[in-house]
Formats: sequence, C-alpha cells, structure tokens
Amino acid sequence: MDSKQLQYFCDVVRLGSFTQAAEKAFLSQSAISQQVKALEAQLGVQLLTRKGRHFEPTPAGSLLARKGQTVLAALADLEAEVIDAANGKPRTLVVGYLNRYVGWEVAGAVAAFARRHPGCEVITEAGTHDQLYHGILEGRIHLAFNDVRRALSPEWENRYLMTGYRYAEVSEASTVAWSSEVTCQQLAGAPCILVCQPDQRPAEIAWWRDVLNFPGEFLFANSADEGRMMVASNRGWMPVESQHEEARTGSVIRRIPLVDDEGHSASKYYAFWPKDRTNPLIEEFAGILEEMFAE
Repeated sequence: MDSKQLQYFCDVVRLGSFTQAAEKAFLSQSAISQQVKALEAQLGVQLLTRKGRHFEPTPAGSLLARKGQTVLAALADLEAEVIDAANGKPRTLVVGYLNRYVGWEVAGAVAAFARRHPGCEVITEAGTHDQLYHGILEGRIHLAFNDVRRALSPEWENRYLMTGYRYAEVSEASTVAWSSEVTCQQLAGAPCILVCQPDQRPAEIAWWRDVLNFPGEFLFANSADEGRMMVASNRGWMPVESQHEEARTGSVIRRIPLVDDEGHSASKYYAFWPKDRTNPLIEEFAGILEEMFAE
C-alpha cells in the first residue's frame, strides 16, 4: 500500500471533500480522485460510495481511514526518530494552551500522545491568547489550544473543539459569593485578576474592557495557582473557563457563572496551526484533542 495514496484517502475522508484534500496536497482534484481509485484497485475493495458530487466511506473505507491515520503517524514518527537519532537531536512537540482553561482534556491528550510516542518529548506551554498566537507565528509552538478573537484564516488549520463557558472564581468572603450568576458590572467593585506576564497586560486589559465590558480595576498573577491564592484572600476575582456548564462549586473559592446579555458568557475554542507547517504528529495530536473533547 502506497503511503501517499493512504494519506490522500485519509485526508479526503477527514475533510469530507476531494477539493480540500487536493488543496492540502497542492494537487488537482482529478489527481486526488485518481489516487483514491488506484488505491481501491490495488486493494480490490470499494472505499467510497459516490453519489453525484457527494460521497460516503464504505465500512471498509471507514476502517482504513481510522486506522490509516495511526499508521501514517507511526511512519512519520519512525522516519523522524531515525533522522533525529542520526543527527543526535531530541524530538519534541510543543503544545500551547490557554492559561485560564480549567478542564482536563488538554492534559488527557498529552498523556495519550506520550503513550503512543514514547520517543517524542511533549512540552506544554500555558499563555494568554496573544502569547499563544505569537508563539505559533515564531515557530516556538507547534499547535495551540486557544479561543477565537480574530477571523479564522484559510492559511491555518482551524479545528473546532469546544465552547468554553466563563466563570468568576471568588472568595467565600466576597459580597457575590452566594450569587447564582454574576455580570462583569456586578463584579466591578473588586479587581479582576488576570494570569499574564507584563508584556501581555495591555492586550488582556483591552480585551476585558472593550469586548467583555468589565469597568473595574485589574490585578495580575504569574500562574493560576498564584491567582487562586489572591482570590482566597479576597483581593479580587479571577475568570476561568470550562467546557461544562457547572453549578456553583467550592467553599473557600466559589465558581459562579459569568453572564452577559446573551446568557452564559462563552468563547469558542479551536486547535490552531499554520497549514504550511503541518505534519502527521500535529495532525494526530489534534485528532486526540477532538476525541477528548467529544467525550
């Protein structure tokens, strides 16, 4: 089985489009179609059921697409590991994630990927939206789990993962500690604690003032743990996000839904990376993330 043909077929099924698969491979649509037909002829089985301009994978096609991605990732992993071993270079995958997200899914994806690729070091980097965006542009981060603040670019892979609901973490000594929900205006009497470095503070302040309409003051923490210690001492409140709409939680620190005119305030999260830097390992990690968030 030709690995390139397998990659083309897996791309067609994953993207649901011959056109998009052709664009990804920098080939014509007819060339991709011919490669898929050649793969069917080689295997002697029908992989796609074609209905005009639409298609669906057959049971055999679904199996090949699912397991084919694992095979391709393993081949890429082996090739890279052999080359890096020859050059004396360690292998790494750097994953960036938004520092205010409190779910388990990113850690779960990292653990699953590490089990599959023990020869690849997985490095995680927490940051603000802009830190992750610039980390990708600078090539320090291979894939970022980030919220959307700009229009999605066709030059980037944009894999939708989840909607993140915003919460305010407050001390049980806060005047709003026992509220069932709270707005940014109701929180204005206490500083908003943002987890970010000094160079990111202006951008984060502008986002909270101009987009989320928080009229109060700001304090800053270097990590979520430091921010929670500030919350526990009732120095302010800290925004966090989670995939799940939860009831109020905790006693020392309480997590209260943050609402706006449209209801529970939320952001959409994606896995982002530039298309021209994609590789099977990044694709595989993104696929694991999708599985984690689908559970």
